[in-house]
Amino acid sequence: MAFASRILVALAATLDTMFTKLTRRAALNVGEYLNAAGPYARLALKAQSNRRATLEALAKLHQPREQTGRHLHVNQGGQAIVAEQFHQHVWGGQNVALTEQSACNRNG
Repeated sequence: MAFASRILVALAATLDTMFTKLTRRAALNVGEYLNAAGPYARLALKAQSNRRATLEALAKLHQPREQTGRHLHVNQGGQAIVAEQFHQHVWGGQNVALTEQSACNRNG
């Protein structure tokens, strides 16, 4: 995971540099070469968008993951209890479980 993090950080830095250079080229071409300014600006915006996506991927890589599970308990008399459990997995920490229960009558 550390290797993937380093790659994503390097990619984000490279895309940021590309955005800066392409934006500068677009600005320099606006006055005299308007046909060149547009493509440079579009490429700059693509680099910026890809940098944002890369940083989001990096954040997801380091965020705790959440799992959802459902348990159905049917008591005598046909009453069902649905329990939803959420487990957050924190690196190096303990699981956190939150339980939300709702009762429903199977007989209507």
